Amino acid sequence: MKTTIRLGETTLERRGRPAWKELLPKEHGVWAWLVLPLVLALCLAPTVSTFAGALSVVSGFGAAQALGRAVRGSRLAAKPTMLALILANIFGFIAVANSPHPGVLVATLLGGGFVGFIGMLYLRGRPPRLAGFELLGIAGFLGLAIGLALAGGALPGRVVAGAMALGAWLVLGLWWIKGSLAKVLSNRQPWPAGRWFSAVAVAASLALGVAVGHPAAGALPLLYGLRVALHRAPNHARDAKRLGLIELAWGTATALAAGLVSLL
Repeated sequence: MKTTIRLGETTLERRGRPAWKELLPKEHGVWAWLVLPLVLALCLAPTVSTFAGALSVVSGFGAAQALGRAVRGSRLAAKPTMLALILANIFGFIAVANSPHPGVLVATLLGGGFVGFIGMLYLRGRPPRLAGFELLGIAGFLGLAIGLALAGGALPGRVVAGAMALGAWLVLGLWWIKGSLAKVLSNRQPWPAGRWFSAVAVAASLALGVAVGHPAAGALPLLYGLRVALHRAPNHARDAKRLGLIELAWGTATALAAGLVSLL
């Protein structure tokens, strides 16, 4: 197959990879950390403002990914990156125009955008598999979701309960997935301290759920034990993809449940 090399294309494009794929995260876990908090925000505040804000976050994240990879040495995928930046601004303006709390939304999008772009440039578009950075990533995306939900009109108590429950679930997932993949992939390491971080996150979810009047939402991370019991750990490297997809499915269900159960 003939491949034409033009200015602005990346090394991957020369191998037949489309330029727009430079906007996408390569780590499967990043998909969960990005998408699941946005699903939660949409459940907590299903408004035009929240939906447009979520699209702005996704577009901005894609642009940050591409810029970070350009810093690492790849040629910048200029057209997709510019389009992503334009869409991030358009969706951001739509979100702010329809938000009952535009100040909160402006602060959320500008703050998240600044931290996200600086972070991706620092990490050169490739987040390391270090628990500290991964925890910061989870916290950052949850922070964006909290801001979107509050700006969309969600009640603070619901937002706190839902975000803490999903956060604890993601921390549990980080610990268990790291340990599971370390058994079948030579380039992965377990996270021994993860059990303690997970225990603290679950306890905080339970306590905050009770404190804000949504104990059912706060108790959702306890279901992670059921998730582990129903699906066997991987026995071969080829099981890694299956493990990731199952984790994403359970995480999506948890995000939806955290938003809906907090209505009780």
